[in-house]
Amino acid sequence: MTDDLVKRIKDRSDWLVDAVATSTQNRQFLRGEPECDDVACEVIRLNGEKAMMDVAKPLADRIEVLEADLDDKEAECRFLRGAVNMTEAKLEKAEEALEDLGFHAALGKARTGIARKAQTTLKELKGGVDE
Repeated sequence: MTDDLVKRIKDRSDWLVDAVATSTQNRQFLRGEPECDDVACEVIRLNGEKAMMDVAKPLADRIEVLEADLDDKEAECRFLRGAVNMTEAKLEKAEEALEDLGFHAALGKARTGIARKAQTTLKELKGGVDE
C-alpha cells in the first residue's frame, strides 16, 4: 500500500472518532474535553483503521499486480515495435534488392536475346540455321 493511502486511512479513522462523538452526543468521545475517554477513542480509531486497511490492502495488492502486468505489456509492445521496425527495414532492403535483380535479370534476358539473335544471324550469313 502506498504511504498516501495509509495516511488517508489513518485520517479517516481519526475522523471516525469525531463521527461517533457527533452521533452519540457523548462527551466521552469528544477529544479535547475533560470527560474524553482516550482509551475508548483510541479503540474506535484503531478498529476503524483496521477495518479500512483490511478492505484497502487486497485492492492495493491487486493494483500493484496490474501495474506490474502493464509494465510487462509495455515492454513487450516496445520489443514488438522494434521487431516490426527491423522487419520493415529488412523488407525495404529486400524490395530494393529485388528491384536491382529485376533490372539485372531484364538486362540479362536482353543480352541473352541479343546474343541468340547474333548467333542466328551469323549462322544465316554462313549459310545455315540450326534449329
